[in-house]
Amino acid sequence: MKTGRRVLVVHLNDEFTGAARIASQTASALAAAGYEVCCLVGDNGSSGFVRQAHQADTVPYRFTQSRLLTLWHFARAQLSMYRYVAAACRNNRVDLVWVHTVLPIGAVLAARRHQRPVVAHLHEVSLGTRMLFTTLWSMLSRTATHLVCVSRYVAETLHTPAGRTTVLHNALEIADAERAASIAASRLTRTTGPFVVMMVGSLRWYKGIDSFLALTDRFAATADVAFRLVLGCTLDEFAQFSATERRPGLELVHRPSSVFDHYATADLVVNLSHREGWIETFGLTLLEAMSCGVPVVAPEVGGCTELFANGQGGWLIDSHDLDALEAMVRSLAADSALHAAACLAALDASRCFDPQRWAADVSRLAGEVR
Repeated sequence: MKTGRRVLVVHLNDEFTGAARIASQTASALAAAGYEVCCLVGDNGSSGFVRQAHQADTVPYRFTQSRLLTLWHFARAQLSMYRYVAAACRNNRVDLVWVHTVLPIGAVLAARRHQRPVVAHLHEVSLGTRMLFTTLWSMLSRTATHLVCVSRYVAETLHTPAGRTTVLHNALEIADAERAASIAASRLTRTTGPFVVMMVGSLRWYKGIDSFLALTDRFAATADVAFRLVLGCTLDEFAQFSATERRPGLELVHRPSSVFDHYATADLVVNLSHREGWIETFGLTLLEAMSCGVPVVAPEVGGCTELFANGQGGWLIDSHDLDALEAMVRSLAADSALHAAACLAALDASRCFDPQRWAADVSRLAGEVR
C-alpha cells in the first residue's frame, strides 16, 4: 500500500561494507512499507550493496593515493549532492532524506535549506582524518532532524541528544536471515573434518590480519584445525597478499558471491580488530555467523559487546591476546559438547536482532519524523 511519501536514501561510499548493506536494507524496508524510494550514491567503484539491489543515481566520487586529491573529490561530491537534493526538493520529489554515515553532508544541508526532514543513520564514531569527522559530525548533529545509531556505543561515544536519537541495532536482510536459519538447522552438530576458524575482513592493518595469521601459525602442526580468511579487497591486493602470506592450513577466499556458503562450513568466526586502530561499532559479520549457529570471538570494546553476553554465544577476547585465542580454539575443537552448546547459544543470541522488527522500526521512524 502506497503511503504517498517520497524518501531519498543517500550513501556516499557504496561498497560491499556494513554501512552500504544497511543503506540498501533501509531502501528495501521503506519500499516494502509503501514509500516511494529513490537512492543517491557516490560512483566510486562499479557497484556496491545499494546499486546491487536498487536503481540509484550517482554523483562523482573517487579515492586516490593523494589525500589532498581525495579531499577535492570529496568536496566535489558534496556540491553535486547538494545540487541534486536541492533540485529534488524544489520540484517536490522528496519529502524525507535518509542519509547513512556522516559523509553525505551536502545532501543534509540541501534538505534542511529546503525545509525537508533528515534522518541521519550513524555507523561510525571516527574517520581516517579526525578533523574531517569532527567537522562533519558538528554540522550533522546540529542540522539532522533525527539520529539513528547502530549501537549504544555509537550513541554514547558521540553524546547524541536523547530526544532526537534512536538506537537501532543492525539486522540481517530477510533473505539472508532465512538462508542463515536453514544453515543453522543443518549444521548445529559438527560434521567430520577439521575444526574451521574463519575471519571476514578487509586488508586494513587495524582489522587484525596479523593476529589471525599469528594464530594460524600456532596450529601449523595441528591437522585437525584449519583457518579460512575471507577478504574484501581488490584482485590485485588479493594476489599480492596471497603471494606473501599463503601458508599450510590457511584457505584464502576473495570476495565470495555469498559469504553464507563459508559460514556453513565454519566452526568459529573471529573478529580481531585492534582497538588502538579501529573499534567496531556493531559487527555485522558476527551477527551473520551467529544466525548460522556459529559461535564467535569479538573485541572487548565497541558495539560488538552488544551482540551477546560474554560466554553466551561468543567470547570477548583482545586481538593481541594470542594465548587466550589459542586456548579457546583448542578447547572448542577438542570438546564437541562444548562446541554444540556454544552453537545453540549463538543462534539464540542472534534472535534478538529480528529483521522483520528492524524493517518495521525503519518504517515507523520514517512516518514519525516530520
